[in-house]
Amino acid sequence: MKYLFNSLLAITVFAGCARDGLWFRGNASEPQPLAHRVEITDPQTPESREIYGPSIDKLPTDAKRILNVEFTRTPQGPLFLDLYLPGQAKGRYPLLIWIHGGGWHVAKDSRLQFLPARVVGRNYVLASIGYRDSNQAHFPAQVQDCKAAIRFLRAHARQYHIDPKRIGVWGVSAGGHLAALIGTSGGVAAFEGDGGNAHFSSRVAAVCNFSGPADLSTFEGGIPAVKQQVPKLMQEFLGEPPKERPDLVIKASPITYADPTDPPFLIMHGDADPLVEVDQAVRLYEVLQSNRVEVTLAIVKGGGHVFWGPEVDREIDAFFDKHLKPSRVKN
Repeated sequence: MKYLFNSLLAITVFAGCARDGLWFRGNASEPQPLAHRVEITDPQTPESREIYGPSIDKLPTDAKRILNVEFTRTPQGPLFLDLYLPGQAKGRYPLLIWIHGGGWHVAKDSRLQFLPARVVGRNYVLASIGYRDSNQAHFPAQVQDCKAAIRFLRAHARQYHIDPKRIGVWGVSAGGHLAALIGTSGGVAAFEGDGGNAHFSSRVAAVCNFSGPADLSTFEGGIPAVKQQVPKLMQEFLGEPPKERPDLVIKASPITYADPTDPPFLIMHGDADPLVEVDQAVRLYEVLQSNRVEVTLAIVKGGGHVFWGPEVDREIDAFFDKHLKPSRVKN
């Protein structure tokens, strides 16, 4: 099973080599931290959100929009994605795939919600993808849909000016859960589905999880009103009451599949999140750390379920630039 790994051996080998995490060896004279935590103190005010909050309004005026691209057909109907390319796009660009939240449900404008459109101005192609509502199809349909979108985009990389070796996923809330699951489940055949382009890989080079649950067996919700809704939400997602199917809960949890081959992770979570408790982020960080995966846990002080600010942007930009920009790509 992919999750089984001798983390004790890894900790023994690297013991004493890090202050707040483990180290990997690149240049022996300059060890780099494999896992570390940061604290972000951006003020979470309406004024700050107006400036820094992710929105389609932050899309550069010269960006090219390719909307409602069908990427697969499911028994419940076709699924679509939206693409945003740098103006006058030439050559190949790294791709960021945005996965919307909403409790594994879908609204008419889901692909626009909290869209980080500003990244197009930093020479990324941005794709915002759809997936099936959990009222239409239960787990693992949603992760299968996301992986179908990745394969489609890789198959059409030339057409959309994408470098197929430089693809990252980024999601918020339920989308963060799906992004994390994509990152840890590379090679899990059951999650590939039959959404087309099967000869292309669905693996990614970097993962950013905003406020997504990672261990569904301990996911309770934040405030009391949310805690009351979590069992219903989970049942809609899984198709069965979670208490009656603990095996299904484990299968749907990103931490289940973590191993040392996983791509780098950036986990960002507000410490005042009323919907998904911050312990979910800590749990994912600890599991990835124990598996020697490169991971950063960024806690936003006073941050709710969504958050924003210049420090948030800098952390995200540095992470994706490191792992997806040409000079940083590993052979």
